[in-house]
Amino acid sequence: MSLKLNLSRPARYLALGIHTTGLAPQSDRICSLTAQEMSRRGGNWMADSREHVFLFNPQRDVPRGASIANRFGWQPGGPDTLEYGCKNLALQLSFEQQADLIKALVQNDPKPVLVVHNPGFVLPFLDAELERVGLPPLSNDIVDVGALVHSTSANRRRRSGLTEDNSLKGVAQREGVPPAEYQDIQQNRTTATSRAVASILRNTRGEMAPFQPGKAPHRLKSTAPTLSRPRLSA
Repeated sequence: MSLKLNLSRPARYLALGIHTTGLAPQSDRICSLTAQEMSRRGGNWMADSREHVFLFNPQRDVPRGASIANRFGWQPGGPDTLEYGCKNLALQLSFEQQADLIKALVQNDPKPVLVVHNPGFVLPFLDAELERVGLPPLSNDIVDVGALVHSTSANRRRRSGLTEDNSLKGVAQREGVPPAEYQDIQQNRTTATSRAVASILRNTRGEMAPFQPGKAPHRLKSTAPTLSRPRLSA
């Protein structure tokens, strides 16, 4: 069974962003989760005033590369700020200690539609963290902002042998997001990812491609939506 996202009905939308200690959901941990609440008014997407920011004690070392890239470190008993200006996550509460807040945000009814860049990376991490605390995996509808399709430009680039830049910054640039709204992605600020995702959705001109459940094979395939959307007015 596939679900189609009904853009005409009122719904909660959350533009999500995470930072992690590495790339393996079963062994690495989420360091931060940010969520920008969104709504759809008059055919346009709007960023609401509510922004949620969670920092987690990963209860494990943060590798040097991830530490420098994300500006997070882990040093039990250390100061709040570590080398390179990294925030010491050892002083934060764990995911388990904040699980009720996370559940209320993403799982309580009415469940929000999750707006994510690269859901094949983000969703397995969230599901793994939820499993560790005895909560069920996500069953939310998903909007994949990395799968925006512009048939004319995509065909032109394929003919020329070029590939689309589907990085968060690349998608933001392609969707016409003002540079001021995504430039801090490169500075790795905690809220940069969710704000950039919200900006992409707000500026979207292309069509949404289906989210492919095969990117996260442990998820229930029946919950993966087929997304279609009209061209939004400027």
